[in-house]
Amino acid sequence: MHILPLAATAMRLLKTILLLFLTVFVCTAGTCQLKSTKRFTIWKGGLCDETIILDSLGYFFKEKGCEGNSSISFGRYKISKDNIISFHFLPFDSLQPIRAIKRFKDSNDSTITITLYDRDAKPLSYAVNLEAVDSSGKQHGVSADENGRVVLNRKRYNDLLIVPLLWIYGQQPSLVIGDENNIEVYMSFPGLFLAYNKITTDKANKLQLVLKKDGLYRLNRKTKVYSASK
Repeated sequence: MHILPLAATAMRLLKTILLLFLTVFVCTAGTCQLKSTKRFTIWKGGLCDETIILDSLGYFFKEKGCEGNSSISFGRYKISKDNIISFHFLPFDSLQPIRAIKRFKDSNDSTITITLYDRDAKPLSYAVNLEAVDSSGKQHGVSADENGRVVLNRKRYNDLLIVPLLWIYGQQPSLVIGDENNIEVYMSFPGLFLAYNKITTDKANKLQLVLKKDGLYRLNRKTKVYSASK
């Protein structure tokens, strides 16, 4: 006499689990990606930690930082139906460092405001190593404020260099200053990739981990490697 109520309860539970799965993942051809960016970190003591960021477009960004030095890598990931994440590492020259630049002219003022944003369109503030190049070619260290803005005299400076891109790409993609008063720069990287004094690129390696609610585990599903960050 209790079979039907139990069956109905089981069906409701199954629907709830399926709905939760669909809100977390988007799946095509048997593989899944996260629907929103997730960050996983392991603290190694002192000023050393390691982070993996998974975005909603199927890209991952991996960073190992320790006392001002940073080692970075990136690539594509796929999540199987049993929650195993396969990481496929890619060379950095396969990803343009700057994904978009927007320029505006709204006054005849002599200043120009350059605003830097990370991959998630969040302002890059303070820590990024920047240099403004004057008309004689001399470089001057400058800093962005808490809103990612650098204000320069556009009659004095011709260019702004984002120095960390030199360490990643071997060249310094620049932002030539023209007649505009505002430039918005949208990077292809998370801000974590640009925040250290010394940046090196990691060699590609094979990596598989299991995704759980509280972090990323080894394939034995018992040993946690990275904890989920809020």
